Amino acid sequence: MNLLHFETLKFIRKKKTLILLLLAVFLPIANYILSGLFDTHETERADFAIQASEAENSAQQIDDISQNEPAAKQAAKQTKKEATILEQLTSDVSSNDWSAFLKHQIAYDQLQLKGTKEGSIPMDIEDLSRIHKQIKLNTYLEKHHLEPEISGADRYGINYAHQFLSVTTPFLIFVLVLFAVIDILNNEKKLKTRDFMNMIPVSKSNLIQIKLMLNALFAFFLVIITTITSFLTGLIGKGLGTFRYPVLFHNPATDQIHIDTIGVWFLKYFSLASLFILLITLTAFLISKISTGDVVNALILLAILFLPSALGKYNNGFDKIMPFLPSSYLNIPNLLSGEALSQNAQLTFTNGIWSCIVFILLLYIVIFVITKIQKKI
Repeated sequence: MNLLHFETLKFIRKKKTLILLLLAVFLPIANYILSGLFDTHETERADFAIQASEAENSAQQIDDISQNEPAAKQAAKQTKKEATILEQLTSDVSSNDWSAFLKHQIAYDQLQLKGTKEGSIPMDIEDLSRIHKQIKLNTYLEKHHLEPEISGADRYGINYAHQFLSVTTPFLIFVLVLFAVIDILNNEKKLKTRDFMNMIPVSKSNLIQIKLMLNALFAFFLVIITTITSFLTGLIGKGLGTFRYPVLFHNPATDQIHIDTIGVWFLKYFSLASLFILLITLTAFLISKISTGDVVNALILLAILFLPSALGKYNNGFDKIMPFLPSSYLNIPNLLSGEALSQNAQLTFTNGIWSCIVFILLLYIVIFVITKIQKKI
């Protein structure tokens, strides 16, 4: 308990810790305010009116052509239906009738697919995939009486916390964690607290286990603070939100689409994020036994974390070993959306968990072997 109290006080009293905590609080709030000033949903809403007008004009032109060209009659009929639905969508958006909006959006997308099958609407594979995803998502939203994102649903507390973590992971969140861990470990050398702890008549193995646990918890605390701040910001700004809100998973290889909820997404995110934080802590601890400089340690750790996945994008021969490297799974949101599968078919959530666990165990063993040889932490 005394060691826990000592480590906690050491963590709280540092200026760098305060700066990192302030950043973890400030960034979600600043992002919420800025995203409100530049509301992209307003542009999306205006697009429906533009599309409705264009569809109406196209329908009229095709109708004129079809008088002398019978083959164009089916296209004219299709375009008129599209124009009608787009007008209904414009009305739904203006009146904030999101239940009607979802029904009309599903009908519009299904009409697009019908036109593609009949050959009246040319569409590439990406557009087809996008429409299938939209139908799946909107059908779920309609069934569970939820609002679409265009309504501003992503600004509710729970939804905004999910959105902020999706945008800032891996870079911002893990950079905050990285600097927190390195700062904790390097200050021990500078302030000679490691020398003091080496003099304590306690097993070095026990000391290391306590220190690694505390350092990882302090780092994880930053992520939790960021998440809580995001949630509270959205809660104050818009409302609670729901853990039942859908998150799409799309496998590009099989074109399989299924829906998770934000609640499931959070469980997967934090389970993998906690493993990464422990992995970063162990790696930083190992590096700090060699170097004392914050900048040098940060550069080494950044290279270890991000260089392998960067090489995988530009070197095809690197693909075979990517699934074995934890750094390949750092972009957790891409992993949970299925987007990572377009880079490598083996980049799955389960493989990410196993990869992290294996490397954590390896680093754990290396640290304890070195400590036993050096007889100090």
